[in-house]
Amino acid sequence: MPGSRQRIVAACVLLSALAGGAAPIRGAGSATAGKTAVRTYALPGHGALLLRVPKSWKDEVKRPSGGLPPTIALHPAGSEDPLFLLTPIWSPKGDKRFNSLEKVRGVVTEQMRQMAPSAAEKDLSPEPLQGEQLSGFFFSATDKAPRKGDYEHLIQGAFAVGDLLLTATVLSHAKDSDGVRQAMTVLRDARHRKP
Repeated sequence: MPGSRQRIVAACVLLSALAGGAAPIRGAGSATAGKTAVRTYALPGHGALLLRVPKSWKDEVKRPSGGLPPTIALHPAGSEDPLFLLTPIWSPKGDKRFNSLEKVRGVVTEQMRQMAPSAAEKDLSPEPLQGEQLSGFFFSATDKAPRKGDYEHLIQGAFAVGDLLLTATVLSHAKDSDGVRQAMTVLRDARHRKP
């Protein structure tokens, strides 16, 4: 979609807070493709986000200063296609309705409104995604004028997971690929472990 990977990552970080990020923390899985392992991403004071990720996928976590929500980037080893970005956001005031389905749908509606001018599709519409602990909506869009090297396809959404509001973006060159399907499975199976 419009802009480079760095702008997309920056936008995800800005979504969680308007603050500078710290140096990324890199993680590595084993080289066994097709198998998964649960990775735990600590959310100090707010428990942890648990993701069942293909073992061969790499991750990078950007943690803004001030204890603000991190952005987690996941991608297959040796490739950044797809690039899967997640930002788990918690209520600063402990509001129980912070991630209600009504609010989640509102976040996705705003994401679609912002994406519409650059999307090839005339109408963007939300689709539900339900997991054991996850519930929310996503939409798909194709960049109508991609620049060389930009991702042409995007899946974006917002989800309630435990006490968290999880925003997710999948960027890819192919609209439907094994990597995109794997990213959506990782998303569907996301869990929040409370502190």
